[in-house]
Amino acid sequence: MSEVKEQEVNNKANEGPAGEMDAKKNSVDKTFESSNQNKEDNINQDNDKKNKKDEGNENKADDKTELKNTIESLTDSLRRLQAEFDNYRKRVHKENQELIALSNKDLLERLLPILDHIELAEKNKQNKDEFINGTIMIFKEFKDLLDKEGVKEIKALGEDFNPYVHQALLTEKSSKEKHNVVIDVLKKGFMYKERILRPAMVKVGKYEGENAEE
Repeated sequence: MSEVKEQEVNNKANEGPAGEMDAKKNSVDKTFESSNQNKEDNINQDNDKKNKKDEGNENKADDKTELKNTIESLTDSLRRLQAEFDNYRKRVHKENQELIALSNKDLLERLLPILDHIELAEKNKQNKDEFINGTIMIFKEFKDLLDKEGVKEIKALGEDFNPYVHQALLTEKSSKEKHNVVIDVLKKGFMYKERILRPAMVKVGKYEGENAEE
């Protein structure tokens, strides 16, 4: 029994100041290790953030490069299209000019026979009958040419006045029946394929009674 008590006393003696120092040392070591671990964790976290930031910057740089390349490609395409359109416009203009020239050439060729008859009439102007016959022939040929080209005379005499195809140069008192009716054609009008070349210049009847229309 006394031996047990002695052993306990010895254990307590061993757990005295030296034991407390060992415990404190162990606590300091653990605290130091924990602090180092936290520092390492913080360093790793900072490195991860830096890496992610670097990756983000690289991605942004790649996006900017891709956008720049896209803009340059679209700009080049636009320039090519614009050049192609300019060439097309010039080609069409040239073709239209050539077509107009050919049309004028064809018309002029058909005018030459009329010119021949005018010269013939001029040579025979001393012969009244031949001169008259030549003039009538010229008039007929010229009118036939206009008809073939689609030039038509605008109807006017006896027609109701139409401001779209008639131009009233004069008015004259008239009966009620001829109010606003073309009673004389001063200069004939012509249309070319539904387009007015020249309106007919006319004299229009005007009834001045109480019930005359305006």
